[in-house]
Amino acid sequence: MRTLVLALSLASLFSAARREARRGEQRYRRGDFAGAGSAFASAAARDPAEKTWRLDLGTAAAAAGDSTTARKALEEAAGSRDPRLSSTALYQLGTLALRENKPADAVAPLRRCLEIDPSARDAKRNLEIALARSAPPPPPPSSGKQESATPPPPRSSRAGEREFERKAGMTRQEAESLLRSLEAEQRRHERPRESAAENDW
Repeated sequence: MRTLVLALSLASLFSAARREARRGEQRYRRGDFAGAGSAFASAAARDPAEKTWRLDLGTAAAAAGDSTTARKALEEAAGSRDPRLSSTALYQLGTLALRENKPADAVAPLRRCLEIDPSARDAKRNLEIALARSAPPPPPPSSGKQESATPPPPRSSRAGEREFERKAGMTRQEAESLLRSLEAEQRRHERPRESAAENDW
């Protein structure tokens, strides 16, 4: 009898979380992002093991302009064992960092997203944008004086590279190599589809 009561209690807890999540989806569709975030936060509180509610909360909070809540919820969702959920949360974390004009912060989550799902084209595009925006500025034009050797990069450029490596978890050259390998992988996957489409009459 005690097991039945526990099972019924758990079932009502999960159904309450699903009700809150449905309410959040309805509010999100109406454009009430703050209300959607509240409903998803309630669903997450009722069913903390379900990372989907964290992803939904992060998405709604980002749409409402609450970056702090969005980042925290998306980081929790990124820890999901479900690779699709995790890669989506990582993509959104990177996109949020780009939206906040923090391209160096976008590199690591976008890279991890692509490690999970190499076919994620939007993540690849955003990673390219993040890498381009976080690149050190070009050296100043020479003054016309002949220099005997290439000068070391400016201190700010070296500091920028160290900051990039710290946040991205790899050097810029490694990031560019990762992008090249992802492009090759994408081309390899697209060729069979293209030839199959050509054979369809």
